[in-house]
Amino acid sequence: MNTRLAMRDFIDPQYKEWRLKIYKRDHFSCQMPGCPNKKYLQAHHIRRWVDAPELRFDIKNGITLCKTCHELVTGCENNYIDMFERIVNEKIYKQRELKKNIKSFIRIRKRMLGNDDSA
Repeated sequence: MNTRLAMRDFIDPQYKEWRLKIYKRDHFSCQMPGCPNKKYLQAHHIRRWVDAPELRFDIKNGITLCKTCHELVTGCENNYIDMFERIVNEKIYKQRELKKNIKSFIRIRKRMLGNDDSA
């Protein structure tokens, strides 16, 4: 394996942007079930950086963990893939539903106020 490709550049703008998107989606809190921590956060790649280069900057392949929980999963990442993917997929689904509900609310409100542009 080419170790140069396996190493992360934590100051790379693309990596920093990916990490921030993960933190925002996860409301800057550890996503390990039962962990209330909002400090010492780290962005964890669900499918390992070295094993899935095509997913390195995919926000569906990231989850926020505190340092303690991140250390807990390190070395046995495969045991957590299904759980972390379920957590992330549920968040993405809820965000899509919320956006649809907001758009629907706006459309209804415009009709009620007589500002309907869709007619």
